[in-house]
Amino acid sequence: MTNTISGSADSITVKLINSISQLEEYSVNGILSSNGTANITFPSTVIGNTYYIVIKQRNTIETWSKNPVSFSSSNTYNFKN
Repeated sequence: MTNTISGSADSITVKLINSISQLEEYSVNGILSSNGTANITFPSTVIGNTYYIVIKQRNTIETWSKNPVSFSSSNTYNFKN
């Protein structure tokens, strides 16, 4: 995982939920920056698979991606859109 402490806003947990089984397969803690971005790294075993992305922060409601996301070697997901 890559993050910078400077400009950090809070810690978050990012989970990947298998789109078929609905089971949690990965969970990574990360740092949410003050500009609303976070750099999270998952193992290469996610490549070619489809997951819902779930974000959890201590003072917010757990937020899921609307649709499953197919992972490649480099993904970006924007919850604003």
